[in-house]
Amino acid sequence: MTTPGELLYGEDYEAHPVFHIFFAAVIALVTYLSLSPFNARLPRNVQALLILVDLLIIFLYFSLRTLRIRVTESQLRVGFGVLGTSIPLSEVLLVEPEKPSFWRYGGGLGIMWGWDGGVGYLMTYGEAVRVIRRRGRAIVFSTHNPNAVIEVIQNKIEAGETA
Repeated sequence: MTTPGELLYGEDYEAHPVFHIFFAAVIALVTYLSLSPFNARLPRNVQALLILVDLLIIFLYFSLRTLRIRVTESQLRVGFGVLGTSIPLSEVLLVEPEKPSFWRYGGGLGIMWGWDGGVGYLMTYGEAVRVIRRRGRAIVFSTHNPNAVIEVIQNKIEAGETA
C-alpha cells in the first residue's frame, strides 16, 4: 500500500552534451555583445534589450536542460523546470509507447505542439510515451524507460477502475 503523494516513478532525462555546448556558445556570444565596448555606442534601450535577451537565454538553458518525469499515487507530472504539466491519473484514458516523428512535432526538441493537437516534451526522437486523456490534449514525452512508465501508470489506472 502506498501513501498519497508517494513517488512511484521518477526520472530526470538530461539533455545531450551538444545542447550544453550550443547554449554555452550562445550565452557567451550574447554576453560578449552586451558587455563589449561596441555596446557602449548603442542607445540605452538596445543595451538593456541585449542584457534581457542574455538573461532570457540563461533562463531557457536552466529550464530546458532536464526533463523531469514524476508519477505519484494520484498524478503524472512532466516538464522542463517550471514549464510543464500535471495530469491526474484518474483523467488518463490510455498510455502507450510511441516513437515521435520529427515532422509531427514541428522539427524541434523541447516543448513542441504537434500537428495532431498533442503537446510533446521531447529530448530526442527515440523512445517516448503517449498519454491520452479523457479531456484535453494528449501529451508525448521522451523517457529512457517507456515500459516502466507505462506499467506504473497502467497499474494505477486499473487499481482506480476496480476501486
